[in-house]
Amino acid sequence: MRRIPSLLQRHGDLLVAVVLAVLMTVELLARPDGRQMPALGYGLLATLPLAVRRRQPLLSFLLVLAGMVGLVRIVPDTFDPSATALALVVFALFSLGAHAVGVQFWLSIPVICLSVVLGQIADGSPFAPSTVMFFVAFTGAPWASGVGLRLYRERKAGEASRTGALLAEESARNLVALEAERSRIARDLHDVVSHAMAVTLMQARGGRRMLDADPAAARAAFDAIERTNTQALGDMRRMLNVLRQADGDTSTAPMPSLRRLPELIADVRASGVPVDLQVSGDLDQIPPGVDLSAYRVIQEALTNVIKHAGTARAAVTVQCSTDDVALLVSDDGNGAATPHSGGHGIAGIKERVAVLGGTVQAEAGPVSGFVVRARLPYQVPS
Repeated sequence: MRRIPSLLQRHGDLLVAVVLAVLMTVELLARPDGRQMPALGYGLLATLPLAVRRRQPLLSFLLVLAGMVGLVRIVPDTFDPSATALALVVFALFSLGAHAVGVQFWLSIPVICLSVVLGQIADGSPFAPSTVMFFVAFTGAPWASGVGLRLYRERKAGEASRTGALLAEESARNLVALEAERSRIARDLHDVVSHAMAVTLMQARGGRRMLDADPAAARAAFDAIERTNTQALGDMRRMLNVLRQADGDTSTAPMPSLRRLPELIADVRASGVPVDLQVSGDLDQIPPGVDLSAYRVIQEALTNVIKHAGTARAAVTVQCSTDDVALLVSDDGNGAATPHSGGHGIAGIKERVAVLGGTVQAEAGPVSGFVVRARLPYQVPS
């Protein structure tokens, strides 16, 4: 049973042609006027070419037309008692309009005009305006219906193709955006983990040295380790939840922001690196994406200070204007030659700022140490 629709789809035209040929043959054999046998050949010529009406629509119609002309010459009253002949002509005209494309379509127009003339001649009526209009309508209506159906199908196929192309393009854009977001989150994870590990390492070393001599200071160092790692774990959970696209509970702690700089500076100070912080301008006007990136730039720069500057003093300056935020992180340590060695600190900073269309300068200080300058532009909504 499942094969029947497939067989009809592949051989439906042949089946239609055979059925019409059988009906035409039965009608011709049933005629009492003795002209059956000569007419049978023309009857088959007028029906069997419909088997190729989709592959060769113009040739199929011309053969049908030739068969009908020959049939009418032998049996002049073919259309009077024959419903098969009438259905055959209408179906052939419709098929020509529905399947002739390109050059075949333009060639079919004079063929249709010829059919009107031949129909008028076969009918034997005078070429009066009323009879001409009748044959134009009789011939043109099925053909025009086929053309209309073909144009409708082509338009729907074009719309489906454009829709598919748009969906594929949108899917590709979404995939690129997803990969970019995952890459950004991966950089955030690097920043969070790198900073937390650097601070924790410094605190652990300091706490171990002060454990016997100054228990209170050691306790403060261990408290800083706990606070730093708790914050880092919270950030990591949120980022991993985004990567996994999880639907479960997520942390509601605030995302990193320039408003949390005092906490970051406190952690760095607790690790043994003195840091001065100066903030000017309105932090509220900074867009969230720029705000997060600015925080990460400062965090990464301070992590480099902890890793490479040795005994140093650092300074952080944030200046917010109406169209950008300027960042300056400097130190007076001895790590001017090493911030680029190992890891992706400076490279990550440059990549973050470049995404926002900003600029970065990372270079040795005028006397000693290292200086990172960054400008992150933005537009403040009016």
